[in-house]
Amino acid sequence: MTAFSKVVEVRWADIDANQHMRHSAYADLCTHTRLEWLQAAGFGADEFKRQGFGPVLFRESTDYRREVNLGNALASMC
Repeated sequence: MTAFSKVVEVRWADIDANQHMRHSAYADLCTHTRLEWLQAAGFGADEFKRQGFGPVLFRESTDYRREVNLGNALASMC
C-alpha cells in the first residue's frame, strides 16, 4: 500500500496565541486527509450511504515533528 498525502496551507484559524498550529487543527487536518483517502479509494459519503455503514475511528494520536506556522504548506499523510 502506498502512502496518501494531501498538501494544505495553514490558515489563520489554525493558529494559536503562540503563532503555532493548534492541536485541534492538526486533528481536523488528519480527519480531512483520512476522508480524502477513503474518497480516493472509492469509499466516499455516497458509497457509505449506499452500503449502510461508515468509518469508525477507535484511536488517534499525533507525533509532532516540527513547528508549523501561518502560511506554511503542510503535507498531511495517512
